[in-house]
Amino acid sequence: MLKLVAYLTHILTSWAIISILNMSSQPSACDRRMVNFCPGVQSNHFINYTPDDAVTLGYRQKRVQDLKEEVRRELKTAAGKPSQQLSFIDAVKRLGVAYHFEEEIEKELGDIYDNYHDSDDLYYVSPRFRLLRQQGYNVSCDVFKRFKDENCSFKKRLINKDVEGLLGLYEAAHLRVQGEDMVDEALAFTTAHHKVLVQHLNYPLAEKVIRALPFGDACRGRREGLTYPSTKMKLHIVKLYRSLQS
Repeated sequence: MLKLVAYLTHILTSWAIISILNMSSQPSACDRRMVNFCPGVQSNHFINYTPDDAVTLGYRQKRVQDLKEEVRRELKTAAGKPSQQLSFIDAVKRLGVAYHFEEEIEKELGDIYDNYHDSDDLYYVSPRFRLLRQQGYNVSCDVFKRFKDENCSFKKRLINKDVEGLLGLYEAAHLRVQGEDMVDEALAFTTAHHKVLVQHLNYPLAEKVIRALPFGDACRGRREGLTYPSTKMKLHIVKLYRSLQS
């Protein structure tokens, strides 16, 4: 299912590039002054482009439409399975093709909002909170009370036993609003523990945590007084990336 969305993204990206190149190949109505730039070391090899013929263009257009329909079918297939629905919608949004399926996503998220039942699965509760708030739904942060202990602190078992859920909570915490102290606590809790856990995680979970952490740190960390990764952790991240690329 996710491979289907990734392939659709690749096709749509290629299609966008082709459209831009076709537009740039059209003659301009206004005269522009000529500028004599120094010749590049690669000559004109990489700017030569031959537009697709009508047959190839038609095939590409049909392929894009077929993939869109297949994604819509997958969304309908996941109906009645909230966790699977959320994972699929999240993937579509992250890949930047959600604007092709706005009506379908709105309908599925509406159903998820209307048919919610209390759950102890943080990996389900967190993306539900985040995606619904992104869509404009009024979702209470009280859904996270189930994950706090008698001392009103987030349960320590989440640190080692539910790393995926912890990552989901970290991402959901960035959708907080002013006055939501519990979500502020969730952000501080997950940030602190992810920076320690990432040194002991394996691929692909380690990569997901690494990709998530810089976003929160860069956008909000300095403003909110959060600590940044230590030198030791940065070296671990560099080593991990090199191992992933080799």
